[in-house]
Amino acid sequence: MPLSRAELERYARRWKSERDPDDAVALLEVKAIDAAGRARPAAPLPEGRRRYAAILASLPGAILERIDGEAVEVERVFCDHGQIEVRGGELVIVELAPGASASELQAFAEPTLRITHEVRTIDHPPPPNDVVGRPAPGQD
Repeated sequence: MPLSRAELERYARRWKSERDPDDAVALLEVKAIDAAGRARPAAPLPEGRRRYAAILASLPGAILERIDGEAVEVERVFCDHGQIEVRGGELVIVELAPGASASELQAFAEPTLRITHEVRTIDHPPPPNDVVGRPAPGQD
């Protein structure tokens, strides 16, 4: 089953807190990503960042062969069906949401998505108060 929007955001934040202790990677919401890992941001880019991971909230029509115009390179994409890593100019599925399949994710993409041999199933995203050690709004 694909992740809900709230689960997707919690999952991306958990990944960032576990794997980006220096806060070098900015999480961006993007409208689309292409086969080379270039993404069209949904909002202005944060200043002082050079590395980005993308949250792709809506899959239909969002994984394109090529994006024209202004775009930013991302190294990772979080979407409701799983996690895609940009490796050597290719999009590689590294994790799938519980119940989701690589073929379902591929159905949303124009370019061919690769799949790693060690593809994992996403652990259920943490509850809202477990993201960064403080309660979610309205739960304190």
